[in-house]
Amino acid sequence: MKININPLSMSLFFIFLAVTISSFILLNPNAILNKTLSRENLDIRSSQIIFKNYMSGDAKFISDNAIITSKTGYLHLINVDTKKDTQLDIKSNWVDCIKTNHNAAEKIIAYSNSDGQTGICKIDKHNKVTFKKIVLENTSSLHIDPSLLYDDGMYYLTSTNIVGNVNNSNPNVENGLYTVELYKSSDLSNWQFLSNVVSYKSNIEDVELYKQDGVLRLIFEKEQYDKGKSSLRMINSYDNGVSWKEEKELIPFNADNEVATFLNKDGTYWMFYSSDIENPTMSYTGAKAYITKFDKYFNQISTKKIDTDLASQNILLYEADVNNNEVRLLYSHDYLGSNDLCIEKISLDSYQ
Repeated sequence: MKININPLSMSLFFIFLAVTISSFILLNPNAILNKTLSRENLDIRSSQIIFKNYMSGDAKFISDNAIITSKTGYLHLINVDTKKDTQLDIKSNWVDCIKTNHNAAEKIIAYSNSDGQTGICKIDKHNKVTFKKIVLENTSSLHIDPSLLYDDGMYYLTSTNIVGNVNNSNPNVENGLYTVELYKSSDLSNWQFLSNVVSYKSNIEDVELYKQDGVLRLIFEKEQYDKGKSSLRMINSYDNGVSWKEEKELIPFNADNEVATFLNKDGTYWMFYSSDIENPTMSYTGAKAYITKFDKYFNQISTKKIDTDLASQNILLYEADVNNNEVRLLYSHDYLGSNDLCIEKISLDSYQ
């Protein structure tokens, strides 16, 4: 049977449908936008997946098949298997997370944004936001670069508060005051301030919380000015974050160094980071990826450059996910240009 439809009625129906969908997205705080990345924006090789021109601001592995990232000021989740990119209705410029496997019922993410907010959210298997909490909100200063850790029934969250000049790039201008603040919570809803970990009139970036053998450690970059020389440092707490001492320089003040991951592997400490040490003053465009190993007293044992297939430099390393001798690197290639988001697998056999 043939059905005749009035063209005017059909047009009115599609207008109504478009308005309804738009209204839902605007009114529903958990609304999501899904997009499968097109072939022209993908380059898939045996050891790499490249999301071309992705323009990420920060990125982390959240599971064995997913990445969280900030893009155009919003939180995104990429399924590495399906290449589906989900934009969540959460403003975000900096991210961290508690890693899970891909079958986990929920994912826990910390984020900060340019509105001065640091928050926590949970995402279920269907990428729906099931919980959202603004932990810090300040209109007179900026909170950036969160770090999130779960240990022995307690969540620990850092946020870097900046008062004054932000990301100062002029060595002749006074920098803002950067203070790493530490909070704890047993339920993600109620947060208690614990301490100011470090405070400097220097750019403090790439903060990472790490705990082993009862010692809580903060790893961070201390930078003279944006894209200038920096050192990678560590400070310890023996009372779960109430007080801090024994600040130590791990990577010297000799280049623009950006820490990505710090871990203990078989009794030896490994740091994965990017640095322009071979191309002084070039910062991101001259940076390459490195591994430095430390003994149990955090004295340097060796440093080796990581051989990446895509390019020999112009690398901003976000994270290294280590599983036995296999490592997944997550990095931006050409951060100030095309800003391709790259995943690359390497073997640690040649870096032992």
